[in-house]
Parts: sequence; structure tokens; C-alpha cells
Amino acid sequence: MTTSNESDRSKRRLRLAAARRRRGWGQVRAAIAINELGLRLGYPENELRVDAHALSRWERGVHEPKARYIRIMCSLYELPADQLDLAPPMADGGPPTSPSPDTATAPLRSAFAPAPNADAEADGPVHSTDVERREFMEHVLAAFGGGLVYDLGRFSAARRGLAQDRYVIGHLRQATANLARDSWTESPHSILPLVRLQLTYQLPLVHASTGGSHRELMAVACETATIAGRLAWMSDNRGDAAQHLRLAEDLAKEAQDLLLRARVLAEQRNLWTTVHSGGIELRSDHALAAIDEAVTAAGSDAPPMLRVWLLNLRADEHAIHGHERECYRDLDEAERAFAKVKQPDGFFQHWSTQRQARFRGGCAVLLGHWRAGISSLERLLGEMSPSLAGPYATTAADLAAAYAEEGETERACELLHAALDVVEAGALIRGGLTYIRGVRLVNVRSDARHVKSLDERLRALPY
Repeated sequence: MTTSNESDRSKRRLRLAAARRRRGWGQVRAAIAINELGLRLGYPENELRVDAHALSRWERGVHEPKARYIRIMCSLYELPADQLDLAPPMADGGPPTSPSPDTATAPLRSAFAPAPNADAEADGPVHSTDVERREFMEHVLAAFGGGLVYDLGRFSAARRGLAQDRYVIGHLRQATANLARDSWTESPHSILPLVRLQLTYQLPLVHASTGGSHRELMAVACETATIAGRLAWMSDNRGDAAQHLRLAEDLAKEAQDLLLRARVLAEQRNLWTTVHSGGIELRSDHALAAIDEAVTAAGSDAPPMLRVWLLNLRADEHAIHGHERECYRDLDEAERAFAKVKQPDGFFQHWSTQRQARFRGGCAVLLGHWRAGISSLERLLGEMSPSLAGPYATTAADLAAAYAEEGETERACELLHAALDVVEAGALIRGGLTYIRGVRLVNVRSDARHVKSLDERLRALPY
């Protein structure tokens, strides 16, 4: 007699799981790799929704993957379907534009090469030929551009593998820094695929690296995954955001880097906070706990700009909970830390005295001090550039909420129209609209003509 447990074991796709483990990947990393290769093969992003849970169900034999995912996994692991315990994929039309397998996966076959054996020569190449190295760097350059110039002759002459090559690591770090900078001014929908592609190149190198290079590449990949998580959240895709941030947390823990962990915790707070949620009921207690842990992990000796950011975020959470004294304590401490900053750079490159002041005005609104919020945010909005679409839109919406609570609904609607202009121009449609609609529903309590005009515009939007 066959028991249910024996039956379940017989269905398991052991070779599919083994192919993943040979690359040293957990299910989160493998799911990201499947999604990214799917994009490279031409499948639309909205047809690629693999997460660790789905991959676990495939490996346990609970569900059968769709034909597109079988094709992608065969390309990713470079094995036929039967050697992954998968059925040959039935015709599903394939991707809209189906490049040949050699063309589509050329850069990824190198990037996802298994790590060398543990007893291999320490400085042996991860990629076996200079041609493969050159191809890898050309694809990275084509993907990221941004003024990065690679000396391919010098790169080809390097004696160490890609995972140990200081030149490669330096440029991957710079590409991530450029993406962090651009994430404040570019549409999340336009930059997120580049961030994900950067992660696709980095993760195999993390696995192949050793020693100091290993810790450095983990730090770069953690930063990249954190940016991806924030951009996915801005796109109102909380599932992808959580997946990327779990990966970032794993990397930070493996690197034993408390500052990286603080960064990740601060971004995870977005998944629960009710600040800028538009009235959506989330777990604000979890948000406060996450940012409190982030401040503790970073410590009082953290780089000043990181401490500024964390303290301001915690002030927001205290304001949500009505903790006025704790809120202003954190704001004051953040301003003292900001006074020590000589020149914000990297992720914080766009920080300014105006953005610092925006937190104080926003906290006043969250605490219900409408008049104080209006005084602060009105002045601030006049000094802020609309090119920083996210901060500008949230500042305008906060100001609108304060005016609405003071009974000045016409001015509130003008500000929400201005916020919509910036949100649409910056393609921040989903995340920005959530907050604007929330201010309209929670704070603007009127059916005046200008409110009806705003409602008509909101209804006409496609999201």
C-alpha cells in the first residue's frame, strides 16, 4: 500500500531542485533569475510572476509549471525538460518575439555559469576565455550605459576570474550607484528592468567569489536588490517588493553587515506603513518595529546621511501613532546629523535642506497640526523641483490634506491636480495615485464643483 507521503515524494522534481542547488541558489534567487531570463527571451513582464512559493510548488510536484516557465528553466539550467523532471513544453505561442536560444541566452550562459569547484585554483577564471569576458562586459555596458566606459583591452588582460576582478567589481558597483541615483528622478517602470538585469549579472558572481571580493559583491547585490524592492513598491507591486527585499535581507545577513541590514529594514517598513498609503489599512505597528530595529542596527556611529534618513522615517511612524514627543525628538536628532553631512552622494545624492524640511512639515500634518503643516509645506513646495516626482507629489498631497482639514477644499483640489500632473509626467501612476486618491477620500469631505472636477479626472485615469 502506498501512503500519501510516499505518493508526494514520488511526484517531487528532485532534478529540478538539484539544478538550482548546483548554482548555490535559494528559491528566492532562482525565482528572480527565471523572471529575468523570461524578459530577455521576450516574454512580457506581466506574464512573468514567479516567486519562491511558486517555485517550491513546482519542485515538490504540487503544481505543473506553464509551458513558458518550462522553456525558461530549460534555458536557464541548460538542460532538456526530461532531465529536470519536467514534461516537454506544449505550444503556447511562445514569446511575442522569439530570438534564437543562442542569441537570447548568450550573456546569461556566462553570467549563470556554475561556480568552480572548491578545490579549483583560487585565481582561475570564472569565464574560460577572453572572448566570454569581453562579451559579458559588452552586455553590461549595453544594459547600463550611463557614461561608464569599460577598457575592454585591460579587462581581457586580467588574470583573475570575473568574481575576483577588481575592475569588474568596481564597475558593477558604479552601475548600481548610478541606478540608485536615477531611481529618484526616473519612472520606476523604466528603471526597474535595468535594476533587475543588474541583479541578474551580480548574483552568480556573488556565488563564484571568495574572500574580500565575496563580501564586496554581496554588499553590491544587496544594494541592488534593495533598490529593486523600493521601485517595485513605488509601482504598487508589493509582492515583487517583498521578494526583492527578502533577497536583500538574506545577503545582508550573510555579509554580517549591520548597515546594509538597516537599509533593508528601512525599505521593508514601506510594506507595512500607513504613511502615504492613502488610507489603506496596513500593519503600522510592524512598520514602527522595523524602522526602530533599523535605527538600532545602524547605531549612533552610522554614516550621518544614513542616520538622517532612518531618523526621519522613524519620526513619520511616531507621528502616525500620535507619539508627538518621540516624533520631534527624532526630527531634531536628524537635523543635527544632517548638519554634519558635507555632500550627500549615491542613494542620498538628491537629499537637500528642502527634503529635510519636508519631513517636519509632513509630520505636522500626520499629527493633525494643520496650520503648522501648511506654513511649512507651502514654502517648501515653492522651492522644490517637480523633477523629483515622488517627493514633489507627496509634498503637494500632504499640503492638500492640511488645507482640506482646514476647510479650504478648492486649494486642496488645486494641489491634488498639481500632484497628478507630476505623477503622470513621471509615470508614477500606481503608487502616486494610491496616495492622491487616499487624500481625496479621507481628507476632502465635500461635493463642491472643484471636487467633482477632480473626481472626474481620477475616474478617467486607466489605473
